[in-house]
Amino acid sequence: MKNIFAILFCLLSFSFANSIDWSDVAKRALKGDKFILVNVKREDCPYCESMERETFNNSSYRKRIETQYVIESVMYNQDNLPKAIKNVQFFPTNFIIDPKNMKLVDEFIGYMKPDDFTSLLKTLYEVEKN
Repeated sequence: MKNIFAILFCLLSFSFANSIDWSDVAKRALKGDKFILVNVKREDCPYCESMERETFNNSSYRKRIETQYVIESVMYNQDNLPKAIKNVQFFPTNFIIDPKNMKLVDEFIGYMKPDDFTSLLKTLYEVEKN
């Protein structure tokens, strides 16, 4: 019986640890006049791993992105996504969310080279903010 309670406690703790407070993310984005970039990935996805390693974990690219975006990388779980993201079919998918209303601005499906991705994000930001 003790083992069952211990297992349930661990599972519940894990689910709460992985939940994201999207209102807090929106506040951080609004404070910096940024959009929210939600990188949705899957555990068994080699393209997700490549994009994570080459773009999001590379300090040079990450700094460029973070000048205009608050980045949240999440493992796919429909319950862990903002309401603006309805259906994810391909991985990785990167969603751009407007923190003012938490509505979807754009989405980019699949792996992209870091230079192409950061250039696309910069252009999108400039177009949407002007």
